[in-house]
Amino acid sequence: MHNGTRAVAAPALARLLSDSALSRAALAACGFPVALVDASAKGRPLSYVNSAFDAFFGYRADEALGRPVITLLFPEDETAAGMFNDAPVRRLMRARRKDGAAAEVELSIGMVHGVDGRLTHWV
Repeated sequence: MHNGTRAVAAPALARLLSDSALSRAALAACGFPVALVDASAKGRPLSYVNSAFDAFFGYRADEALGRPVITLLFPEDETAAGMFNDAPVRRLMRARRKDGAAAEVELSIGMVHGVDGRLTHWV
């Protein structure tokens, strides 16, 4: 019976990995800045940014990952800390680029939940 379970699990795992790779490729190819924020880590750090994020904000992935999105992009906005509490939400805000220039941005904040239903990330 163990071999039967393994035979069923192998295609399911392959599909999961394939779907995961496809999702990552879609996020990477998206022409709009996309970022994932870790909901379980202190400070709500960025855990993923795509190349459009780099092009728009000027932060390479290695400069942005692990840093709190609030202090990186919205250091002067006192309302930014509460933006995740309203998710899912669309909001106009003023973000700061790496060069210090201000940019008007429309945020669309969504929630990502794990299989256990727990909030894991905001996108």
